[in-house]
Amino acid sequence: MIVKKLTNIGRKDTNEITMYKTILQNLAYQMYNEKTKDCISEEYLLEVIKKYKKSYTNTKVRTTDIVDKLVSEGFLESRNDGYRFKHGYIYYFFIANYIDSEMPHKEKMIVINKIFNNINIEPNYNIALFLAYSLNIQYEVIPILEEISTKLLVEYVNFDYSKLKSIVNDWGVDIEKLVDEIHDVPQNKNIPVIRQKVLELEDGLIIKKSTHVSKLKTDEDINELNVDVVKIAELVNFMGNVLKHYSNKIPNEVREKLIALMFDLVIRVIGVFCDSFSYFLNKLILFIAKRMKESDDIISKSKISQEVRQKMAELYLYFIGMNVNYLSGCLECDVIKPNLDAYVSLHQNDFTRMTKVDFLIRIAKINLPVDEITSLFAGKKELMDVSKSIFKKNIHYYLSTYQFDSREKQKICDLLGFNIKDIFIEE
Repeated sequence: MIVKKLTNIGRKDTNEITMYKTILQNLAYQMYNEKTKDCISEEYLLEVIKKYKKSYTNTKVRTTDIVDKLVSEGFLESRNDGYRFKHGYIYYFFIANYIDSEMPHKEKMIVINKIFNNINIEPNYNIALFLAYSLNIQYEVIPILEEISTKLLVEYVNFDYSKLKSIVNDWGVDIEKLVDEIHDVPQNKNIPVIRQKVLELEDGLIIKKSTHVSKLKTDEDINELNVDVVKIAELVNFMGNVLKHYSNKIPNEVREKLIALMFDLVIRVIGVFCDSFSYFLNKLILFIAKRMKESDDIISKSKISQEVRQKMAELYLYFIGMNVNYLSGCLECDVIKPNLDAYVSLHQNDFTRMTKVDFLIRIAKINLPVDEITSLFAGKKELMDVSKSIFKKNIHYYLSTYQFDSREKQKICDLLGFNIKDIFIEE
């Protein structure tokens, strides 16, 4: 669309097209560099055009005519005695175009690295997405992403999802009771009240301290890691968009490299949240012990203590389900299904298998992946009970939100104990 607009504005004359393209590149990058995305003054715009005409002599088009054409062709719009790019994507396109085609190589790579390293800061994400189109994914983009990843939540690279049950047990949680509660209530009606239960801690209770050793020592540690978590969310989303938009120019081995990196980063987030829960649980114990030192109501406090620990663990498992859903959403592109299959076959664990089936449900048109869902809940390779609890909620969400073949939906409801009337969607 942008190329077509340039052809129209330049009346198919190569020199004129190049003139408008260069002016727009210079304008967009200058605005980005000076952090002036919103309206610019007429004087600002005219100065950019005059600077271009000074650098490229023999430009015969009048400055005011250039402005009028940029507006009439929909590149810019006049607003409040000033100008701005009419659409955000046009602005991002020309910034990326300037970086890729107008900068010396060394400077270009410095700027690109800075953009990717700050992809969580607007508007870098969108600029990076346009840059990914023109750059070589295998030799330029992936090395940058890998380098960034080496600095994020590095202490959680080897988090082992298979140890989830023992970790939650270590918090002093009755894991079997937790599984039964979540497994029997698909909607998990307890989730909305978790925050309220945590607030009730101020009334006082006694909790056995977790023996899980958290790497987090202070609230500042938590705040620092939160920055990494936000950046990882943007990176994973970005990699997903690269796969969705550019997969047909990315060879299989490179697709699988991106998929592996996405899984690796999300697992780190699950690991850091596990540590965060342990940290807050142990901190809570000290607070409660201080507040309730003189109380004699041991039975009552012990009872509440168990309930609160259950709710905290329930919240953590809910969080894992959200991450499965988030990752599968970032991967949602049927073109890469063989690549995801290849990755999961080499990395068989509950998390990868749940994500794959979540992905299959997402890309399904009408027909549910009945066999794949069944394999997670029955048979030799079924999920561990904790994972069943997590994924059951994800499936309930899909069945109650999207239309699927009614017979297949009934099969899944029978398998998981859902009442199909509760998830009925009117045609």
